[in-house]
Amino acid sequence: MRVGNWNVRGLNDEKLLNLVEISEMIHIDMYILTETHCWNQETHEHGSWKLLHTGRNVGERRECGTHLMIKKTDCDDIEFECADERIFTCIIPSR
Repeated sequence: MRVGNWNVRGLNDEKLLNLVEISEMIHIDMYILTETHCWNQETHEHGSWKLLHTGRNVGERRECGTHLMIKKTDCDDIEFECADERIFTCIIPSR
């Protein structure tokens, strides 16, 4: 599995599309994104990707935030747990 990391300093649709394009060019299977500036803890999908994220509560200052962005085909057995708005733990089974 190939893993990439990016301090996005605010995640938006343009940056998300850029990440998908880069992943296809250099065959990235998973990204760890920091400073996404997103709120709460949510899971959503974007094309063939699943995004798991943690951030501050709605109404608090929008900073911090982390995402795990992984291809849907690789995410079935992954355990994701948010420690706080800056840290998550992830258990990825060996293949």
